Amino acid sequence: MRALIRNANLFDTDTLDFVGERTLVIQDRRIDAIEGAAPASADRVVEAAGRFALPGLIDAHVHFRLVSLDFRRRSIMTEVEFGILMARLTRPRR
Repeated sequence: MRALIRNANLFDTDTLDFVGERTLVIQDRRIDAIEGAAPASADRVVEAAGRFALPGLIDAHVHFRLVSLDFRRRSIMTEVEFGILMARLTRPRR
């Protein structure tokens, strides 16, 4: 599958700066090319004018500090209890 993300304000992770509007050519779920003008054809086209593309930067973190909505109980938990409950939150659900 070939997709285009057109007119995205591109962040260059090498120079750590925005380089202006570019078109990202996505082939088989990977960035195949970055071009100034959009290629003619694609299976899917996303118009990204006014938006930003940050290839290579993925925010995939999560906070497990909210282990319970019972705030009274949380206020008296030991760090060990707290740690055990946080570890339980990381298990995949079945």
